[in-house]
Amino acid sequence: MGAQRDLQTAKAKLERLSIRLTPLRSAVLEAIYQEPGRPAVDKLYRRLAPGFPKLQPTSVRSAVHVFDKLGVLPEESRNAENGWTNCKKMC
Repeated sequence: MGAQRDLQTAKAKLERLSIRLTPLRSAVLEAIYQEPGRPAVDKLYRRLAPGFPKLQPTSVRSAVHVFDKLGVLPEESRNAENGWTNCKKMC
């Protein structure tokens, strides 16, 4: 229940910031909140690819980067030592 509430809080923050929550961005954000810890971009890509036939790993990486910069990722995903933006080889 906590992760779902946190996800709704993250979506509300994006809305307040006037960040367009496209179907892909929404799916990426939901997948991140459903995975424990910090899922790799390639894992997110493989999970989402069946629902988005033209999806590219760079699109997933870009969405994650936006979420990281805006501070809407789950706390356990935002470790400064191995944060999303510090990892150059995610796919």
